Amino acid sequence: MNDKWGYIDTSGRFIIKPQYVWADSFSDGRATVDDGDGQGYIDTTGKVAIEPRFKSARRLAEGLAPVALLDPKTANTDDPSWLWGYIGTTGAMVIEPQFEDANPFSDGRAAVMVNHRWGYIDTAGAFMVKPELDHAEDFSDGLAYVVQADGYSGYIDTSGRLLITMKLGAEVQEARPFSEGRAVIGLLTTQPGEANVPPLLYGYMDKSGKIIIKPQFPLAEDFLYGLARVRLGATPKYSYIDASGRIVWTDK
Repeated sequence: MNDKWGYIDTSGRFIIKPQYVWADSFSDGRATVDDGDGQGYIDTTGKVAIEPRFKSARRLAEGLAPVALLDPKTANTDDPSWLWGYIGTTGAMVIEPQFEDANPFSDGRAAVMVNHRWGYIDTAGAFMVKPELDHAEDFSDGLAYVVQADGYSGYIDTSGRLLITMKLGAEVQEARPFSEGRAVIGLLTTQPGEANVPPLLYGYMDKSGKIIIKPQFPLAEDFLYGLARVRLGATPKYSYIDASGRIVWTDK
């Protein structure tokens, strides 16, 4: 509203008036907001919980939130840079700024970047997976999708053990986080540029790496409460499938 962000309840009534240049969803009772001068956090009543003093601030999860502060070594240069650390629910720094990038915690791990490589730390800031990865997603259902420096990709557990291995680009073009024991994967089905045929079809894989719902959907979403939304063929209609891949409902 008027290019400002606020929050509504389930009836559509504003409970926190539009006043922010940007605002994120609530997580752990806090939401990241930007007042134009910096980013901080509010509680569910709209009261400022952590002053907006950060260059960037991300979702609070598991009691910690990644925030970016100016690197003092570059403060008086023409090319300032930012370092990421983690604050607690009061705004106190828990893990000192030292990372080039940092994601929220999930399953007790957070993906962080050091020297342009990704790894995972625990809530004390200790590396549980060394920063040797080209790409690292957040953990979900106890697994995280990663891409190694050698081009191989797959899913690791919280100890860093690679449980599912694949060669990204050879056949699998896309792999998403697990949800309810299933992960969406996208497989190349045509030659590049082939007309009127979706280049990717999506299906689902279980935690053993086995494809349990064959790639057949031009669009597929994560499972939630036992169902996933998919699209069949060129139709604009959506359907919902159960965990076995059976269609249980289709748009009229």
